[in-house]
Amino acid sequence: MVGLGVVAALVALGGVVVLAIALGPVREVSRRIAVPEPPDVVWHVLTDLDNLVTWRRGLTRVERLPDFGGRMAWMEYRGAEQEAVRVADALPPRRLVTERVSAAGSRASWSWELVRTARGSELTLTRRVTLDPLSRRVMNALMGQTSREVDQALADLTLRLQSASRLRTTALNR
Repeated sequence: MVGLGVVAALVALGGVVVLAIALGPVREVSRRIAVPEPPDVVWHVLTDLDNLVTWRRGLTRVERLPDFGGRMAWMEYRGAEQEAVRVADALPPRRLVTERVSAAGSRASWSWELVRTARGSELTLTRRVTLDPLSRRVMNALMGQTSREVDQALADLTLRLQSASRLRTTALNR
């Protein structure tokens, strides 16, 4: 006789698998924030490959690659993990879209949209990720990984912009 705990676990697992199938392989998350810097300053921070490791949490090294299709490309390292990144679309300083392919086979795009406001910029970050196999979709859905990555990227950028603003203010007050 099978215990109720085993039955409940199997039913829960079945529900998670059905959820992952229903979600499909593509997951998209968008967040919008206000930042105190104008779009050209934010653009410079986002595209300054030499300084990405100084503000992007977990990034240990960036290696410039030959341009791909006439657009900037680089390799990002996080410990033993690495991802090739290329600019897919750019309209400075308003829109930057990068595409990434991980060694595990997931594909993702990061779209940074900037609009000038009276107080700086409004920034919308959208991450679109394609996850296969089904097990990766299940883990992503259970852990909210895509949402966490977008939130972390915006938090890291906000801290970087705040420190740049403090440095500029200090220099002006001297």
